[in-house]
Amino acid sequence: DAATLVTVDTHGVVHLWPSQEGERTGFGWYAPRATWRMPRTLRTFHARGPLHPVWPRLPPESPGFSFLALFGMGGGGDKGAQAMHMTYEDLLRDTGLHDTPNEPELLEQFPLGDFLVESRAPWLVRYKWDTKGGDRKGRLLREEVHRPASEQRAAAQGKPLVVTVTGLPQGQMQARYKQYAVHTKMDYKVVAARLTPSQRDLVVWGWV
Repeated sequence: DAATLVTVDTHGVVHLWPSQEGERTGFGWYAPRATWRMPRTLRTFHARGPLHPVWPRLPPESPGFSFLALFGMGGGGDKGAQAMHMTYEDLLRDTGLHDTPNEPELLEQFPLGDFLVESRAPWLVRYKWDTKGGDRKGRLLREEVHRPASEQRAAAQGKPLVVTVTGLPQGQMQARYKQYAVHTKMDYKVVAARLTPSQRDLVVWGWV
């Protein structure tokens, strides 16, 4: 049998192991035929701060709409009182989350914000169980995250992520958010690996 075993440890060290008896060492063990070390860090998007609603948008008169709720700032005072009279678009613009100056006008025409997704690239999909709704049993939600299409532009301008939430199994959109993110180097741990059907490529999953 001339098969070769491929192993990947949590630190990203890849070994190719022979399986023939003639490959054993003097101690009866196998020695790796080849070894590679993956980069210790990877460049990825790191989300920071709260989720800012794109749809549905909270009107200024809503009890849930406040400077405190959206941006985690307390203290009240004149600044807090003035913020209550600002529109959602004013607050979002102050955080630098608008893609373009005319984004508020585009959201008036296309409230769901599909154009925000079209200008980005799919990044990851995650699932979570929501127990905050009216259903006692909860419901399964799918969150699809789109990142800036250009990593260089994102690193220079801080273009935010777009998170789209849909309910399963119907697939109806429940909400859409923006979230500020930075493009940076982060440590990671390998959690899984698998060869592609062609046996030519190795796909590795990591946890950052």
